[in-house]
Amino acid sequence: MRTLDRTNGVIFMVRGPGWRALPLPEGKSPRYHSETRSDQDRRKLIDSLIGICRMAEFEYPNDMVPHPRFGVRSIPSGFDVPRELIRAVYCYDRPPVFPESAIPADISRQNYSVVPRACYVDWLRTCHCCDRPFIFFAREQQYWYEELGFWVDAQCLHCPECRRSHHRFRRACQRFSETVSRGHVSHEELTSLIQDTILLYENGTLRSENKLRRIKNLALAQRPGSEVTKEIAGLVASLRAKRRGTG
Repeated sequence: MRTLDRTNGVIFMVRGPGWRALPLPEGKSPRYHSETRSDQDRRKLIDSLIGICRMAEFEYPNDMVPHPRFGVRSIPSGFDVPRELIRAVYCYDRPPVFPESAIPADISRQNYSVVPRACYVDWLRTCHCCDRPFIFFAREQQYWYEELGFWVDAQCLHCPECRRSHHRFRRACQRFSETVSRGHVSHEELTSLIQDTILLYENGTLRSENKLRRIKNLALAQRPGSEVTKEIAGLVASLRAKRRGTG
């Protein structure tokens, strides 16, 4: 592998398909070199600074949250991205990251104000919601920042399971509002309305017991023997019993 190195900044060319090197400023000339002993020592120092993890040596936590597509373990990319290039991305200086997973970025497709991300790397994170560890995969980052157009400084704060839960909750809120505003609902829409009502009430978003009872009465009138009707009727009955017990 040959690298394009600049001491007052980090500019590298790495062998691999699809790689685009960052341009050098005017008046700067590249310095090509093969990796020497001093380069190896520098790489070890940078590894220690940014918490580089070897895939074969890293002990994954037992409570890792799996990604539905990539799983729970870091995936080697086949690129040999220099450690200095990983270190140049400010958020990758917080351990641990996996250098074997690093892939080059197409900065022409990124949204950034000052500094783009020259590469992506698998990054072990802790979910802000459930406090469990998960990997924010390099391929997922590439999709976020180059396909979806997310800002390159946007961080992944939640694990895949919590993200699915949040998406489900937002969809339930939207469906509930749209269905209630129409007034008349079909049998299929009523099933979805009851399920969304229970979810929103248990979550604390829907606090009106009157709305809960009205939807329960609608369910008893249109679908008296269905499982969802029994579920919402049981919820209303438990609230009534709880109120009597504290009265």
